[in-house]
Amino acid sequence: MNNGPIKKTGFRRIDEDHMLLLEIMRELSGKVSNNNRLEEVTKTLQFYAADHFDREYRLMVYGGLSTENIQKHLLAHARFSDRVAQFAEVSCQNTSNSMDELTRMLRSVSDEFGALRVGHLKPDQQMGAYLLQWLLTHTNSMDQTMIAEIKQMRPNLDSNTFE
Repeated sequence: MNNGPIKKTGFRRIDEDHMLLLEIMRELSGKVSNNNRLEEVTKTLQFYAADHFDREYRLMVYGGLSTENIQKHLLAHARFSDRVAQFAEVSCQNTSNSMDELTRMLRSVSDEFGALRVGHLKPDQQMGAYLLQWLLTHTNSMDQTMIAEIKQMRPNLDSNTFE
């Protein structure tokens, strides 16, 4: 039940979302040639992440996930969305102040995730790498826990019918 770096959940639409988000993150952590393209990619990420997070929320409620676990999951999603929004705003300004702000954000994210070896990348690519790391960590741990609880609560839930 593995799909490369992201474990499948067994819910087709959720798994498709994860793969699309992975591709967007890979593009973001790669070489984005100009600020217009960077802005486009970050806006795409914001849109698809919000859509996906809404879909996961509906699955959590429909699947009978505990209120406590729903809240933890929503908090993780909110932190991610905030990071992406901050990154989009700062990285597209391309001023010395925005680069200082991006450096501060990177330090904060680095403290959160531990030391990733991305110092050789430009700051915007570093942030993309951190966001990619978040996606991989989140989907392979928190989402897997969510799915296990849902399957326990609703063992007869047809994962192919949930959209």
